[in-house]
Amino acid sequence: MNSPTAEQQRRDANERAILEAVRRELAEVPAADLENVKDAEALGSKMVAMVPRSAGGQLGRIIGPVYSTKALMTMWKITRQGVSKRVREGRLFVLTVQGRTLFPAFQFDGKRVREDVLHLVGILHASADPFTIAQWLRTPLVEAGDRTPLELLDAGEKALAENLAKRNVSRWSA
Repeated sequence: MNSPTAEQQRRDANERAILEAVRRELAEVPAADLENVKDAEALGSKMVAMVPRSAGGQLGRIIGPVYSTKALMTMWKITRQGVSKRVREGRLFVLTVQGRTLFPAFQFDGKRVREDVLHLVGILHASADPFTIAQWLRTPLVEAGDRTPLELLDAGEKALAENLAKRNVSRWSA
């Protein structure tokens, strides 16, 4: 019998941690409230929809996990039209892959969309397509000490990330 791969071990550990957290939280919910759940399966499906998914293939390795429209609808308790409105208004960074609308998880901090990420996306949008932007945000840059623009933002180096974005716009527009 083959032993589990490191990836399978990580998956199993995360699954156990998620299930344990749900059990722990449910233990705090009064029995009467649990009895009010009309469709436990639908509730479970909504919970699973919140798990960011791989976009698959090379793209998935580059941009990392993504949320679906359904996940955002569940997260924010809004309609599909509400998600679309946020996209139109530039309040969400979106990728379209084979007709599917995907939202890179790197733009989120919990349920909140990161304004610092959207700011960089806005700078780059004039000269690059969304896939190029996503790849740039997750690619280590020599001029940033081999850190990604997202790592710069996480480290509080917004000005450096912004300057690098502006340099790339100049380069890409030339």
